[in-house]
Amino acid sequence: MKAHLYNHPKLSEWPPPSRGALGSNTVFAMPGEGTLREVSLFEPVDDEPGHLSIVIEVRGDRSSCEICFTDQSDEEARRKFYAFLETQIGKEINDIICEVDL
Repeated sequence: MKAHLYNHPKLSEWPPPSRGALGSNTVFAMPGEGTLREVSLFEPVDDEPGHLSIVIEVRGDRSSCEICFTDQSDEEARRKFYAFLETQIGKEINDIICEVDL
């Protein structure tokens, strides 16, 4: 399946909103703005589901974003998106196109 992440049925929103600045300057990405720099997969802990976060760089500043899924307990989707997004590091957020069935 080749689809833009804006319309992917397993994601509740794309691009994800910025959650926090990682540098001394506070520059938050506008939706779709920025370059994907990092992706992290966090395992479930106790009663909390696992999650996936990314770091986006905009004009030299970085901010973190959490990827929200339509089913937060879908560990398979989270792992597949993690593997896919790792291959997209360095791309502009608006240019990331999903070409595999996730």
